[in-house]
Amino acid sequence: MSQEYFGIVYENNISEAEKMKFHGTKIGFLLNEGFVLKNKPKTAFILGKNSEGKYMVSDLSELGSVIIAGEDGSPIIGDDESGRYNFTESLVAEYLVNTMPDDDQLILIGSRIDFFHCKKLPTFYVTVIDDPYEALKSLNQLLCSVLVDRYLCFENTEDDCQDPVRSIGEFNRLMKERGEKEMPYITVIINNLEELMRKASEDMEEAICRLANLGKSVGIFLVVCTRDVTDNVMTEWIKKSIPARIVFRLKSEDESIAVLGMPGADTLNGRGDMLFRLDERGSSIRLQAALLGSDSMDKIIWHYAEMKKDLKC
Repeated sequence: MSQEYFGIVYENNISEAEKMKFHGTKIGFLLNEGFVLKNKPKTAFILGKNSEGKYMVSDLSELGSVIIAGEDGSPIIGDDESGRYNFTESLVAEYLVNTMPDDDQLILIGSRIDFFHCKKLPTFYVTVIDDPYEALKSLNQLLCSVLVDRYLCFENTEDDCQDPVRSIGEFNRLMKERGEKEMPYITVIINNLEELMRKASEDMEEAICRLANLGKSVGIFLVVCTRDVTDNVMTEWIKKSIPARIVFRLKSEDESIAVLGMPGADTLNGRGDMLFRLDERGSSIRLQAALLGSDSMDKIIWHYAEMKKDLKC
């Protein structure tokens, strides 16, 4: 039987001297031909290429949560100088491709134009929220209902021969052995955190930090994107709760120090040039992030929407 693949092809149209620049380069994912995401968990995603030309991959099931920071911009209006917006869209695209045709859920929180592509998707798999108070309500529901229910499911696995499981990985392995339904992952992507913090800063901060600290073990992952790295947005509590960083070009050395604890992000070239830091103890790795064209995003979303529609029927 024939099999369909979607991806973003790597086209090496640049010289070695320009390797870290964004123009003319597409670094993405192919699900066939033995590419980097093959045989990886479905929660894995591509960071980009390092200075040696090797693809770097990370995994939300290991990170649990991550902060993506960088200057503002949107490819919709032809202005994504740092590459942060495009990287966020690439994450969404990879999620869609990697989770076909499973029941994993994606919650996208941002303004009306941030995830305009994704409003075409079936709401029983992808939820797009553009109201700050609805966003807070959704996060609290994950904390007060979904998270608690999942912990209860873990406790109910205990019997005479089995200790209770402690993570979604253990739970799903056990369900697979028993021939029962596995627990789906839930990924929350927040774009432009500063907009939410202006409306309900204390409540939003608490919800984000609690979800970041408690969600990983039950399969709820959090990606927080922001262009504003000042203390009233990137609070100390948020930074402590989410130590992983993906940082694109920032305006000043002070902003770089605020996010990474060191200068460097202010000297990035822009257009996908980024720094990745796994945790507070690790050093930052410089990478060239993936480029996803809007036409590719449209094709992936259309295909995904049609597939999910058929499966639901």
